[in-house]
Amino acid sequence: MRAGFCPKCLLRQGGFRPDKFEPPTVAEISRRLGDRLEILEVIGHGGMGAVYKCRQTLLNRLVALKVIASRGRHDADLDSRLAREARLLARLDHPNIVKVHEFSQAGDLNYFVMDYVAGQNLRQLQRGQPASTEQLVAVAGQICDALQHAHEREVIHRDIKPENILIDGQGQVKIVDFGLARAYQAETGISRLTMAGQVMGTPHYMSPEQVEKPDTVDHRSDLYALGVVLYEWLTGELPLGRFEPPSARANIDSRWDALVMRALEKDVARRYQQARQIKDELGALKNNLRPTKQELPLAALDLPPALESNGSTKTETADGSNTAASTIRTSWALAVSYRQQGQFALSILEHQRLLRMLSESEPEHAKLIRDARHDMQGTMRMLETQHEIFRQSPAEYRYGEALKSSYIVLEMPDQRDDISRLLARAYVLKEKFPLAVTEYEEILRRYPADAEALKALAELKKRAS
Repeated sequence: MRAGFCPKCLLRQGGFRPDKFEPPTVAEISRRLGDRLEILEVIGHGGMGAVYKCRQTLLNRLVALKVIASRGRHDADLDSRLAREARLLARLDHPNIVKVHEFSQAGDLNYFVMDYVAGQNLRQLQRGQPASTEQLVAVAGQICDALQHAHEREVIHRDIKPENILIDGQGQVKIVDFGLARAYQAETGISRLTMAGQVMGTPHYMSPEQVEKPDTVDHRSDLYALGVVLYEWLTGELPLGRFEPPSARANIDSRWDALVMRALEKDVARRYQQARQIKDELGALKNNLRPTKQELPLAALDLPPALESNGSTKTETADGSNTAASTIRTSWALAVSYRQQGQFALSILEHQRLLRMLSESEPEHAKLIRDARHDMQGTMRMLETQHEIFRQSPAEYRYGEALKSSYIVLEMPDQRDDISRLLARAYVLKEKFPLAVTEYEEILRRYPADAEALKALAELKKRAS
């Protein structure tokens, strides 16, 4: 069970707007904007604005119009901040992000013209039939693609939640409402657009640092929010207070637990560092969920003869069943399958589980224990070889990200620290400077006096200036 944070505390923070916003009528919007947009209907409104379905008359295409109202002297800087954020959003051009075509002002109204998506949001989808594994992985994978695109352009969404994730009729995801988005400085990871100390986002989906230290929020806050979305979709509950892994709250495969719980890590250093890492884990999950429900391709796996011959390890229960033996066989097959797919950390974890089961079984399994330990050591050597290859070819930073993820899962801090340094240098080589800054800052959180990290950060700040 993991501790979250108190929802009531969120409302004591700044940044939320309790006052009610009355959306302008269709007639009023039409009067203000003229005849270039035909306003068809209001399709939604909230505390800060409203969204309208429109038709661009010259192009004869449907678009969405989002209107945000200024509110007096307390929002004196809102217009200029929204204009800056509109320029920020112009950086984003991705099939899973709603495209913003225009930003302008009409009196006290600021408005965005963007793609219109005919479909439903994730909240509405969740209220329908239970999602299949394929659907869940497909939707989550597209969310990861969109976030990776935004984060590589130094844009943080800060309000990932089911209502801001649309799915069109073809099953394509479109992330909307970057109204809280911000850029973070490459040299410091700190917002350039948001006022100091201002908490922004939706309670329950906000990361701990978004509540406690809003000035320090970086792209990993979006990954935490995605973890909340996945937890809620899998269990029907929000991860509040001291929450249990998803499989303890719903009848789902326990292999979801590691992915979701890591996304929900309070410590950002232990959380996923890139959205693409979550997508990679989703791919592995899709291929390996609930293997006992279907026939594994055992003929292609290098299983010990004692398991390969008839699927039995001669450990029958009192009623003659072979449940324990079947579980051992499935675990071994899964460990080998993970290794063949290059998922070395998952293979090692499964081997460790296998060894525990074999150790608790009859003494006749001593040889299987030796074979399993030998297999696990072989997989560890593969991981070490991959590490050495990355050391020699540091420009291939995605290998480094996969290795770092493996070392975090396996709780190998020395190897993780070494790969962090190599990864930071790789990011610099590929001119991924914001990612390099994040990596060096993470090193300094563990080793505040680290000379290499301090020097590298100083050079990156100088480069940015």
